Amino acid sequence: MKAVILAAGKGERLEPITHTRPKPFVPILDYPLILRNIEILRRYVDDIIVVISPEHKDYFKTIKNIKIIEQSEGKGTASALRAVEGIIKDEFLVLYGDIVFEEDAIKQILESNGNSILATQVKDPRNYGVIIHNADMKLIRIVEKPENPQSNLINAGIYKLDQNI
Repeated sequence: MKAVILAAGKGERLEPITHTRPKPFVPILDYPLILRNIEILRRYVDDIIVVISPEHKDYFKTIKNIKIIEQSEGKGTASALRAVEGIIKDEFLVLYGDIVFEEDAIKQILESNGNSILATQVKDPRNYGVIIHNADMKLIRIVEKPENPQSNLINAGIYKLDQNI
């Protein structure tokens, strides 16, 4: 299985920290977030692909045994996934490059059937992508940063998808 880490974002909400480094390289306990996440992923996947912004290429080329894809056009999750189209031939994981997750989150999403999204509950979901689902827990849509959220369940930034997505 492959994992695709989406790391092309600008990191504007973390300025001024992100003036000197891409958001995935912000240290958590003195260790870059993306390196921690890659270490966990390597226990579960065969290949790691990182979708990056061209201006951050030098940061990512220091990481061994990953494939780097530059996202030169568009922004957001859909554009990043288009950048890896043709590379993915089977089920794969997608992770936002700026999230902190526990190893159990990877285990949980890998055990799910079919296309899946990991969600979590928060007290105030107005700054997140809110998950709207039916009674069978099937995703209907994700509403980004709603003023009046319909639930406290948000997108945790980890997906398992098939190549047809």
